[in-house]
Amino acid sequence: MESSERQESVQAVAKELAQEFNVDSLATPVVRELGTQIQTVALQMDGIRTQVNQIQDQIPGLNQQTKDLLEGAEALEQMYKRIDHLALLVESVAATVADVNGHMEEAERELTMSALQPLQAVLGSLKMFLRVKVAPAANSQ
Repeated sequence: MESSERQESVQAVAKELAQEFNVDSLATPVVRELGTQIQTVALQMDGIRTQVNQIQDQIPGLNQQTKDLLEGAEALEQMYKRIDHLALLVESVAATVADVNGHMEEAERELTMSALQPLQAVLGSLKMFLRVKVAPAANSQ
């Protein structure tokens, strides 16, 4: 009897252990946790897809802005080239004006000298005349 009682006791303990450590009962919390994690990952992936789609939607606008910026940069470069060209022209005109002013001053001096020569000749003649006329009159007195 003892053996049979022992066997019953062992079977009772084994049955109790089998219920407590039932694969289905152990697996259920793990499966639930994994399901929750899978849902979390799926939500994160959906969020990432949404962000990727938003970025893809922005790409054409960004490409247009980049194109516009490049065109603007090219226009600025052309303007700077024109400004450089105009600066060279201004320098050239300034040099020409300075040269013309120098020639004008020289021409004015020459013209003044030319205009004064007849007057100087008349003045010289007048001095000679006065010496001739005034000197004999002074000597006769």
